[in-house]
Amino acid sequence: MVECLIKCGAKVNIKCIDGLTPMHYAAENNWIKVAELLIKHGANINLKDDKKETPLHICADSNRSEIAELLLTNGAHTKTGSPSLLTFLHIAAQYDSKETAAVFIEHGNDINAKDKNGDTPLKTAEFLISSGADIHVKNIKGKNALFYATENSFTEIAKLLITNGADFREKIHNGETVFHISARNGNKEIMELLISQGADIRDKSQDGNTAFHLAAKCNKVEIVALLISHGVDINERNNNGDTALHIAVKSNKKDMIGFLISQGADINAKDANEQIPLHYAQISGKTGIEKLLLSPESLKNKTLQDFMKPKKKYTKKAKSKPENQSNKPSSEPEFKWHYSIWNKPKTPYELKK
Repeated sequence: MVECLIKCGAKVNIKCIDGLTPMHYAAENNWIKVAELLIKHGANINLKDDKKETPLHICADSNRSEIAELLLTNGAHTKTGSPSLLTFLHIAAQYDSKETAAVFIEHGNDINAKDKNGDTPLKTAEFLISSGADIHVKNIKGKNALFYATENSFTEIAKLLITNGADFREKIHNGETVFHISARNGNKEIMELLISQGADIRDKSQDGNTAFHLAAKCNKVEIVALLISHGVDINERNNNGDTALHIAVKSNKKDMIGFLISQGADINAKDANEQIPLHYAQISGKTGIEKLLLSPESLKNKTLQDFMKPKKKYTKKAKSKPENQSNKPSSEPEFKWHYSIWNKPKTPYELKK
């Protein structure tokens, strides 16, 4: 019907009583398809009604998260223009619009913005929680308020939610909890609080990664040290058989590699492909990392010794090199590690020098 009216000449920005536009009505009634159609035909999504409110105001106070996402993605103004300095996040918090509040946070609304009374959305959140607001409710992505607070490092809000009973063991689609997210972000304060509340430091995501693995990958040395102090297994493996040291090497995190080795990480631990961390350092050509991993123990590894043996270049027929030809591998097929060894010391003993 709406599309038919537009084709017949109906104006998408026409205002009726109280200055409301079709987009205001679409937001109020949560008509997502109508909103998409109006945008497609050039509707001005920032037009204000007689109360100086845009459709995004309606999304904030009526918890229309999908339409809020649509409007923000298509250029809706994020400032309310309110003389009271209220942001859309303030409004969403006041009306307990948790899902829509999460959308505003994702699109950069300042969690610490103050209104004319100096109140932040956190102050409103405290009031809502004390009034019985459900802190466990999830949005369409399966995330509760604690996930968004943790992802965005809103430490005070996360602490407020945790101390009021938010479920920090809840998992999202990939099997991660807020403990995993805090480790990746390096938020030590939240992690310490979660540990004190009984979070399982060995909890694994769907791919078998613990918070320890993620902290190693993201070079969060302070978090790795915290987890070691709480008894984490430094050689714990994920589904690929990777230890934190494997992951740090693959991610080229030199500081993390050095720290893990200093804490006793097994440099000869093998993954599911029977590879030790040094293999990946050699393949990637990171000499500095190779030297960190080389030790009397690793040099005794037979697999590594076989791997490091000089390889002949693959050619159909031996040819003498012209005098001016550089000592580079031919363009003919070779394995990647053959290339790296061709231009580098031939044995781990030479690398050690």
